[in-house]
Amino acid sequence: MVLLKKLLNNLTFHSPAILSEEEGKQHPKELEVLILLGILKQDTFPQERWCPSCENEFVPIQIVSKNRAFSLCTMNEEAGRDYFDPQNLKVWQFDILRFLGLIAKELKINGEIKNVVANDLWQVGSIKKDNRHFLVFYSRIDDLHTYTDFFDAFKSPIKNFVVFTNTETPLFQNAIPIAEIVEVKNKSLAWNTKLFQEYLLNTLRQPKAKIISTKIPIKDVRIDEGNYLLEINKGEKIVSFKSKKKIKKVDFEEGLTREEKEQLRREALETKQWKILYHLWDFRWEIKDGKNLLKGDFASLENLKIGSKCPTTEAVYQHIKRINNRFKDEEVPIKIEGKNGKYRLIINKS
Repeated sequence: MVLLKKLLNNLTFHSPAILSEEEGKQHPKELEVLILLGILKQDTFPQERWCPSCENEFVPIQIVSKNRAFSLCTMNEEAGRDYFDPQNLKVWQFDILRFLGLIAKELKINGEIKNVVANDLWQVGSIKKDNRHFLVFYSRIDDLHTYTDFFDAFKSPIKNFVVFTNTETPLFQNAIPIAEIVEVKNKSLAWNTKLFQEYLLNTLRQPKAKIISTKIPIKDVRIDEGNYLLEINKGEKIVSFKSKKKIKKVDFEEGLTREEKEQLRREALETKQWKILYHLWDFRWEIKDGKNLLKGDFASLENLKIGSKCPTTEAVYQHIKRINNRFKDEEVPIKIEGKNGKYRLIINKS
């Protein structure tokens, strides 16, 4: 179930999760099942595409037939029409509510699916096991520490609860990774109900749920432009984004001014990841206990492409995933989150 696992992975950082036609074609049988079940729905067909001739603008798509279209560069008069198959531009969107509905039906979870924390946390319903009731939640993000106050404060005669996560089990005793209990089989999804029941039983054996976080509690964070790094808690943690490549002396350097040499040195040390992070920094969001300490803004992939000088928006997207993996490996509660093509830098403070 390569595609489903990939979509679940992407959901952690990007909402909604998107799958391109090219990615889907690599696993056609699984793609067919996910479309048939309504988990993947075709997104709005794009009206523009990045110009392959000048690579400097978006140009309108002119449809000729189902499998033939063209675009025309407005900056290069000699380029002419660039023909392509429009079907290659198809994108599929992961339908979270449809997927949660299937989970509820197959695992006999009762109740109405409710989004209790905007676009991040859903209450799927409740289930009974050994005369005990469980509230069942689904968290789109892996950082369940974000919901500490929510889980500690919810008042209900139902004292037990479990939380579905996407693919990895966070350090949280009540978590159930969906990728462990489902697989694409034949033309449907096969659910490991036995393993699900084992997770429920394990929860019953545990004391009251507590979220255990090994991440560094952030009190203070600053960006060091001169050294290409993030400094957390006045030096307690340093996350460097400086290039590890050796700076080579260029042939024409002798004729450059001191300022020009310094600029060359800086450009050699700056990585694409640093440029993306630096671009997002001024628009960052700082959150503590679910409240916004600093309400920032979002940036589009196109703006990030321009700011980082990446060749394509897909390259930006891949760098964002690497940055998030870096923060995860460093165990710092910082992430870049995407929603509807817009991205923001989120710093969770303690």
